[in-house]
Amino acid sequence: MSTSRFTPLLLLSIVLLLGGCATGRSVVTTAFDPGVNPATGTTVRIEPVEDARVFTAAPPQADMPSLMNADELGNKSITSRAIARKRGGFGAALGDVLLPEGGSVQQLSRAAVTRALRETGYRVAAPGEPGYADAIPVALRIDEFWSWFSPGFAQVAVSFRGKLHLQGNIAPVAAGASYSAEVQDRMQAVFESDWAAVVTKGVAALSESVRKGLAGDRPPRAP
Repeated sequence: MSTSRFTPLLLLSIVLLLGGCATGRSVVTTAFDPGVNPATGTTVRIEPVEDARVFTAAPPQADMPSLMNADELGNKSITSRAIARKRGGFGAALGDVLLPEGGSVQQLSRAAVTRALRETGYRVAAPGEPGYADAIPVALRIDEFWSWFSPGFAQVAVSFRGKLHLQGNIAPVAAGASYSAEVQDRMQAVFESDWAAVVTKGVAALSESVRKGLAGDRPPRAP
């Protein structure tokens, strides 16, 4: 076997060996602190929360949401938890990465927006709390929320991209506004903890993007 063919094969073996099984489904835990309500301020509630991502079993690009099992593409209990797709050393789509049962992308996105709102002076009422029904509704739509693997020679990369759309009867988002963020970590092999870490970092970056937009530090993107 020539060196040119041996090196990528060796790289694939190392990634699979050190990073665990890339062909199966992984379940990872991540969380995000929604912060503390200010003492005073306009009270809002984040409702509804829509996961508008589109999933496919054979994505043409690694940064597109996908699942390893085609028969689960319409199963909201699975897609709502899906955060990443693993890939081999040549970039072929393999296993996927899900949040645990009871967790969801909607929960993480809600936490990111909740923190941003609270840090810009809004009180965010949670479901079941007093005043929730009377709070101003802010609709949250998740347009992008995905992490993916990019192969490399000396290092590989795990990236995250998110895009959230908000609309409600408060000035910064009265006409609707979108906020986005992207982060990337480089490493020699990908472990399950790396998926959790990059998603946590991505959610924090999304929250900061929303905070800056609400505070007027950054013009919101068009819907």
